[in-house]
Order: sequence, then C-alpha cells, then structure tokens
Amino acid sequence: MVTNEAILGSSGLLEDPRDKRMWQNADGKVFKDSYNPITKEVSVVQVNSQRFVDNDVTLLRKDEWIALDTAVQNAFEGRSRLVKDLQARNLVHNLPNGIGSLVFQSQTRSKLSEAVIGMTGLEITDNEQQQFALDTLPMFTIHKELQIPRRMLQASRYKGEGLDTSGAAECGLRLAEKAENFMAGNCEIFTFGGGSAYGYTNYPDRTTVDLTYDWTTATGEQILTDMLAMLTAAQAVDCFGPFACYVAQDIGLHLEEDYKDAVQGTTRSRLLSVEQVDSVLTADYLPDGTVLLVQLNPNTVRLVSGLPPTTVQWDTNGGELIHLRVMMIQVPQLRADFYGKSGIIHGTYTA
Repeated sequence: MVTNEAILGSSGLLEDPRDKRMWQNADGKVFKDSYNPITKEVSVVQVNSQRFVDNDVTLLRKDEWIALDTAVQNAFEGRSRLVKDLQARNLVHNLPNGIGSLVFQSQTRSKLSEAVIGMTGLEITDNEQQQFALDTLPMFTIHKELQIPRRMLQASRYKGEGLDTSGAAECGLRLAEKAENFMAGNCEIFTFGGGSAYGYTNYPDRTTVDLTYDWTTATGEQILTDMLAMLTAAQAVDCFGPFACYVAQDIGLHLEEDYKDAVQGTTRSRLLSVEQVDSVLTADYLPDGTVLLVQLNPNTVRLVSGLPPTTVQWDTNGGELIHLRVMMIQVPQLRADFYGKSGIIHGTYTA
C-alpha cells in the first residue's frame, strides 16, 4: 500500500541502513550486508542467530533485494533532473556517516587583497587576517513506506513470477518528486539545528531578474535579450560561469521552435551558442515561467549526500506483514560567498 507523497524529516537511525540489511538464499541460510562508511564497500557475513534457523520467509532473498533496488533507482532517476544534473557534474559532497550527521557545517571566508608584482619577491604585501562565517545545513531525510503481506511474498516465490516491484518503483518516484520539488523551491524552507535548507527559487541570496518578455510566447531574439540580461546580472555579483540554464516545463517546448525565420536552428541551440551557457534543460518541477542560471561550481551549489536511495525492511503482526521503507539523505547546499553574492540567478516575468 503506497500513498502519494514522500516525507521530509529530521530524524535519523543510529546505524547506516546499508549495514542492517539481511537476506536469505534458496537454502534458507541467512546473510547480512556489512557496510563500511569510509571505504563505501559492502562485505557479506553469514548470520548464525537461532532466530533464523527455521528459514524465516519474511526475509527477502538476494535477487529480490536486487529487483527492489533496481526498481527504486530507475524510478528515481526518471524524474530527478535537477538532482541528477549535480551528480553528473560531480557537484556532490559525500558524508562518511550521513546517518549520524544531523547537520553539516561549512565556512565562507573574506577575500584577501590583491597580490603584488615585483622582481625580488621581497616586496611588502598587506598582512591580513581573513574573516570566516559558519554555515549550517540540516541533513533531513526523505522517505516513503510500503507493505507486503507475507502470503503475497510466498506466492511470488512458489509460482516463480518474481516479486512485484511496482510498489518499490512508486516509492522511488515519490522520493524523486519530493527531492526535485525541494530543490526547485516548491517546499517549505527546512530549518533544524540553527541552519536552513533552501531550493533554487526561495534561496534568500539568489539574484532576481525581472524578465522583459514572457518566454512562453516570446520570439527567439527576445529570449536571447533576456538571457544576456541575466548573464549581466551574474557578472555584477562576480559570477562568470559556466552556467546551467533551467527552464520550467511551460517554457521548454517553446525553446524547440525556430530561433527566427530564415535562420537554421532552434532557440535552445541559439542560447547554447552563448559562451557562458553550458546547458539549457527543462526541469519539470520548476514553477511556471521560471528561468534559472546556476553557476556550475561547488561554491555555488552542491548535493550533500549522506545516504543514497536505500530500502530497509522489518516485519509486524507476528511476521505476517513486511514493511519496506525507501529513504535517502541528499540535501542541496546552495552557497553564497562571505559577502552574500551567489551564482544563482532567478528570472521571472510579470505581466
């Protein structure tokens, strides 16, 4: 049974769930995955506890875990454009113990004065003391649960049909939707432990730009004019790219139209020809009419990852009901420098 929304939360487990997963083979022997958070390696240990001597059918088998994990991952990747783009560009900071880290802290620092040119290297420069500011990011969880009656699990084995993974896939989809909505700025700001996590469109240090034209109906030349204005705004806060451009779904298809008559190529391809623009992507969950420029470096944005989408299991009702929870700890960290300048440019049109 699956409801239609994943949940954000601040609670954590005492152990990494990847170190808690048990499974059994066809002979009824029970094994446990042992996860090392430092090396990221998983080893397998046989469990000899008396509790599992009688071939406890509530434990999933290895091939069933693989099927569940595959279904979750495929569903998650299908609707996570903003998250996947950070991962593809290696804009990820991995925490070695994400389950045990309720907050993540980093620093910004003031700039030093300019360097000096000289012949001897002995010329006097300013002897400065940098200033630092502490940034705290709450490491929230996103999770979703489903249930499998023991009888249904047994039937899938005896008939040879394999475990139905559609519920797990739907959980993965719900996690992707929540993660994307949060990163787009559609969720409430999450505050915990003296810090807050934001999305692109509600980040207080972003630079906002009033677009001159409605990109859902504007000509290619008008859209290019607005794009150059957004790049100018980025340069004004000392951000020079390269940039990823994300547009809302109502804009995306319009960019596939010809840039202008008698000129080969679409508006999207014309925007990509601008030197500072690395990509132009449609993000499904951005609010209508939204255009974003995001500077592609870890000083602007990165995904702080404590736990990738992971499935954990337990049972209730005397073992007759199996519970599965798909959970993740992957929080976007939007960043500004010591002076509050950020490489996130947010354009909107007001009629």
